[in-house]
Parts: sequence; structure tokens; C-alpha cells
Amino acid sequence: MCTAPTIQLQNGSDPLRALVYACADAGPSTLAAIVQAHGCKAIAMSDERELDAYIQTHPVDLLLVDTANSGAKAGLDLFRKRRSQQYSITISYGKENCDLGADLHIEDLHNTNTFSLALFAASQRLALLQASDNAKRDTTSLREELRHQKHLCETTLLYLEAANRRFDTLFENLPVACYSCDPTGCILAWNRAAVGLFGFGAHEALTRRIWKLLTVSESEAVSQYETETQGQLRRVCEGEALMELELQVKHKHGTVVTVIGNCFPIRGSGNSIVGVLYAWVDITRRKELERQVESQLAQARSLNVVLEQQRQQLASANIRLAELVTQDPLTDVKNRGFVMEQIEQAIAYYRRHRVISSIVLVDIDRFMDFNRRFGIDEGDQILRTLANLISKTVRPYDTVARYDGEEFVMLLPHTDAAGSVCFAERLQKEIMGYDWQPAKISVQIGIETINPETLTPLDMMENAERALKVAVQRGKGGICHASEIALAPAA
Repeated sequence: MCTAPTIQLQNGSDPLRALVYACADAGPSTLAAIVQAHGCKAIAMSDERELDAYIQTHPVDLLLVDTANSGAKAGLDLFRKRRSQQYSITISYGKENCDLGADLHIEDLHNTNTFSLALFAASQRLALLQASDNAKRDTTSLREELRHQKHLCETTLLYLEAANRRFDTLFENLPVACYSCDPTGCILAWNRAAVGLFGFGAHEALTRRIWKLLTVSESEAVSQYETETQGQLRRVCEGEALMELELQVKHKHGTVVTVIGNCFPIRGSGNSIVGVLYAWVDITRRKELERQVESQLAQARSLNVVLEQQRQQLASANIRLAELVTQDPLTDVKNRGFVMEQIEQAIAYYRRHRVISSIVLVDIDRFMDFNRRFGIDEGDQILRTLANLISKTVRPYDTVARYDGEEFVMLLPHTDAAGSVCFAERLQKEIMGYDWQPAKISVQIGIETINPETLTPLDMMENAERALKVAVQRGKGGICHASEIALAPAA
């Protein structure tokens, strides 16, 4: 067996590996010449088994066989059957048995140039085989990719068809009246709820302009409705979504329907706006209820005004009633019951805080004779005048009341005995200086001041009455404080 180095021809980035197959009777001189001239790896074998073992364990790009060898045909067939390489070229040389079916044939192997050209042609042929096979693989891969893309397209188409059916079903059965149109306002879709709300069937609505199909309730506003709708379409086609649009339109059968809705852009491929979607809800009943509520609120406000007036009248009546309960109707000053309550409060206040108050009891002298002489009406006028004069003399927080008949009582808070006497003298001066008509009158005054022995308003009034009796004994214009009674001479 004889071996030689591999020919340094390139197969891509690797050198081509060549093998010369010849039997022993081919002679060593031919093989030596090939090895020396081209550096091929040569092997001489006595039978096919060695060749079979070699080509199954060693990669071979080129196989050269001698046509003169009787085993050349069998070796060539064995190589084609057993080769481990995907691409390989067979070359036959010699003038005999040229019908071996090799890829290339060289008659004159001993000519180095000829053999080099043959090897170059073989390498080119090998490159073409590789390129052809690569093209086949690329074609097969492209065919598989096209088949895969076709499958994806078919799957996508089925998905889109199913999605379109779902959308159509959803759109058709939405409980909200919906319709879509192109940017010019031409209606493209009209669902079942829109039929119920507006009264127009889909066959009546499709391909018609919105403002031609749906008209507003007032004829003079039709052109304005068309202008507003076109403006809405322009805004939505620019990407804006319009919310809570309120409109009154005519139903197909002439009734007025109030609706509120939203308007959205419909986007196509590339995010471009291809249409507009309207969604409307019937609020006619709600508007009627709002009007009823507003009317009821107006009635309630009116009733509230009346009620407030009645409340004020009642408050005035209550005030008047309180005045009637606590006020003397003839003289327009407080009555006996009111002043007794005030005296009781003054006593309680004295017990808690030791704040002294006094009461002044005034009695008109010989008033019964005055009434018999001038009449009851003149007597009543005298009482009213005296009450007015006393009211002007007292302080704002003092209390003036008609006690009994021709007697008046005054409660003077924060007034001790000396202060009450001074007040009585001032009052006497006012009364005596007044121009009384039809005849002059005089009064006597009894005074009592709260002290530790005073237990009840009745005690104070009894003491004031005792002092008044002493004042009467003293004559016209008499004044007496209850504290003086112990010093007065016995009757």
C-alpha cells in the first residue's frame, strides 16, 4: 500500500481530499509520478475490501480509478455506494474501458498539465454540485417557508373571519343603538337597537347620510343640525372622541326622541381613521321625569315661600299672643301675672347673687270719685296717660305693670331702698307737673326692697301695700318705703 499527501485544492475553506485507487499490477511508477507532480494521496489495493474499509472511515472528495484495472468498475460502484461524503467526483484515467461512467475521464494521466486541468475541472464540477444542492435546499426551504406562510395566512384569515362574525354578532345585539359611517357621514352599519330607537330598518338607513335620515324635531334647525353633524365628523376624523352628545330627533313615525351618546373614531391599518362609530341611549323618559321633578321643585319652592310667610305670620301671632297673655289691654303695659313672675325671678337672683331689687306701687288718689264725676272713658284715658308717663320715667330694663284697677307696680332691678325712693320722688314730680285733663290727679307711692326676710313675691307686694297705706295717710303726693312702717305712729 502506498499513500500520498492531499491535493491542495480548495473546497470552500477546506482543501480537497483526493484518493487514487489502483491495483498492485498498475505499477508503482504511475502512482509515484502522480504523487510527485500533485501531492495526491494514493493507495494501491489488492481487493475491494481494503477500499471499502478506507472510504467508510476517511472522507474523500475525489476518487481516481485506472480504467486498465479489472477492478475499476467494481471499485467505482463501491465508492458510490459507500462514500461518506455528501459531494464527491469520480475521475477515470487510461485508454481502456472508458465506459465506467465516471464524472470525468483522463486518457493521459502521465501528462501533468492535463492531470492538473482535470483536477481543476473536477473541483469546479464539485463546486457546481454543491451550489446546485444548496440551491435545491434553498428552494426546498423557501417552498417550506411559503407553505408555512400560506398556513399562517389561512389561519389568520379564519381568525379574522371568526372575529368579524363575533363583532357583527356583538354589534347587532348590543342594547345600545349604534351605527357607523364613513368620514363623509354615509351610514355603513345599523344595529337592531338603532332600529328600535329610531324606527328605520337597516335597509332604509344604509348608504344614507346621517343628517338626511335623522332629522331634528324643529324644522328650522335642520340646516344647523347638518352643519353640527359635519363638524362632529371632522373632529372625530382628526382623532377626537366626543362624549355625552345630547340631541332631539324625530322617530320614523313622528314622535320626538331625546337621546344622549358618544362618538368614536374607527381606526384601520396603520392607525388611520377610516370611519366613525355613534352610540346612543334613549333618555326621553328621563327628561320627562326631570321636567316633572323641576316642576315639582318649583311648586315646592313656591309652597316654601307660602309656608315661610305663614311661619312668620304664626311667629307674629305667637308674639302677639304672648303679649296678650302678659300685657294689659287697656294701658299697653305688662299685667299683674307677668310682673309677679319677674319679682319671683328677682328674689331668686337675690338669693344666689345678693343683687338688690325694689318694687314701687303707685295708686291714683280718689280714682272712683274721678270716674263718677267724668265717666269711665275719661278714667280709662287717665290710666293710659299715667301708664305712658311711668314708662317714659323708668329705665329700659325696668318693668311697668298694671297691678289692679288704678294701681301700677314697677320692678327696679339693681335698685336699693334709697334708689327706689329717689325714683319715687322723680316720678311724683313728673306726675304733679303734668297737665292733666279734664282734672288734675295725684298719686301715693308705696315701696318695698328685697331683703333676707322677703320670701315670696306676695310678701313683697303685701309690704308695698302697707307702705302705700301709710303714704295715703300722709296725703297727696305721699311716698313711703316699707322700712319706715315700724317708725310710723300707730293708727
